[in-house]
Amino acid sequence: MKSFFAFVFISIVSFSEMSAQNNISTFDWQGHRGCRGLLPENTIPAFTRALAYNVTTLELDLAVSKDNLLIVSHEPWMSHHICTKPNEEPVTKEEAMTLRLIEMDYEEIKKYDCGIRGHERFPQQEKMSVYKPSLRDVVGAVKANCFMRNKELPNFNIEIKSLPAGDDVFHPTPAVFAKLVLDEITGLKIKDKTCVQSFDVRPLQELKK
Repeated sequence: MKSFFAFVFISIVSFSEMSAQNNISTFDWQGHRGCRGLLPENTIPAFTRALAYNVTTLELDLAVSKDNLLIVSHEPWMSHHICTKPNEEPVTKEEAMTLRLIEMDYEEIKKYDCGIRGHERFPQQEKMSVYKPSLRDVVGAVKANCFMRNKELPNFNIEIKSLPAGDDVFHPTPAVFAKLVLDEITGLKIKDKTCVQSFDVRPLQELKK
């Protein structure tokens, strides 16, 4: 009887170890905004640095520029927490939401620095001069980095940042936003590796159509 219980115990332990190993191999490690704790969020250096770790998915946020490019940014404006104006003055809290990405073309967006100030919530984050990139440029840099490392392309977890009150103020309407996203991920050949999410169900409904 003791031998029987010992066998059952060993079998359970072995099964548990196998399950843990399988979970490790299938767990989806996501680089939040790249690697926000180490490098400026939602920037090309942050995404390529994340690839040096055990990251299987890159999580990022999208806004839209005046010239209808998808811009990787958590807010559809220049954040007063991290951004600096072209004249090297920090963006203030009072003016932040007036500096709307939808009212700037990509070349103008790139004149704002969103990394040299660092972030008060992430003391280990490296300060560097860097701008909000387009999704196209991010994916291009990630593909080149993976090729250099002989590494499989990661998945992309893309969040559409929109709210009903922001339509045509901070971002396009859901149908327009959804089409921009679908056309871009199709053109970049990452559609099969992409999950699109949003707290606003409307662009997801448009994507479903």
